[in-house]
This record gives sequence, structure tokens and C-alpha cells, in this order.
Amino acid sequence: MKKRILILAAVMLMASMLLTGCGKSEFSCDTENPKDIVITAQKAETDAFFLSGSLEVAKGEQIVIEPALEKGSVKVDLILEAEEQDIEEDPDTDAEATYEFEVSGDEAQTVEAPKTGFYQIRATVTDKATGTINVKAVMPQ
Repeated sequence: MKKRILILAAVMLMASMLLTGCGKSEFSCDTENPKDIVITAQKAETDAFFLSGSLEVAKGEQIVIEPALEKGSVKVDLILEAEEQDIEEDPDTDAEATYEFEVSGDEAQTVEAPKTGFYQIRATVTDKATGTINVKAVMPQ
């Protein structure tokens, strides 16, 4: 009897651990490469947002938004900064966007001749989203 209770308890513990992992939600930004910022949404809830990163755009480059969203949509605002954001400085969450994108599915969007400089990225989930969005500064092909 004792053995059955221990086995039952172990099975219940494993099941609860699996269920907890299945409900994981994430909305984040990888800014390691200043020319290719990656936004990741994993079951991201509507109205989740962040303000992060410094996308570096040089003379002659264009901005390309390349989504790979399985579902949902995300509003991506690019905010031109006078200079690169200092990591110690608090970002202005209410700053006016220089460029705005409503992103869903996998259709790329491009800004042909953007202003050069550093852009902060403000992303807001507008419909529960899963997938990735690459925000790139590239030379035209």
C-alpha cells in the first residue's frame, strides 16, 4: 500500500511538472547583434511589451522586418535615438515612434531609405502571439 502511494505521488509530481512547462509564456528580445535584433514570442499574451535594443542603421542600409509568426500579431515601433542608448539610462517608454509596423504571419516589410543612427525597439503583442520577428539593418540587394 505504501509503495502504491509513493508511486502515485511521484506520477502526480511528474504530471504537474509537465503541465507547468507546457504553459510557459515568453516575450523577449535578443540584441546581441546590433544589425539583426530577434524578437521571440512564445504564447505571448496580448498587451505584453518591452522597450529594448539598439538597432544600428548605417548610411545606405535599409530596415527589414522579417516575421515568422505562427499565430497572433505584434506592433513593432522603431524609435530613432540621438545616440546609442546607454545601458545605465532608463528608456523613454512614451517616445514617439519614427517607424511603426503591424506584424503578423510571414510577410516582410521594408523601410527603403531610413534615417541613419540607433533605433530602440518597442514591441507590443496586439493578439496572443507565437513565433519570431527579425528586425535587420541591411544593404539593399
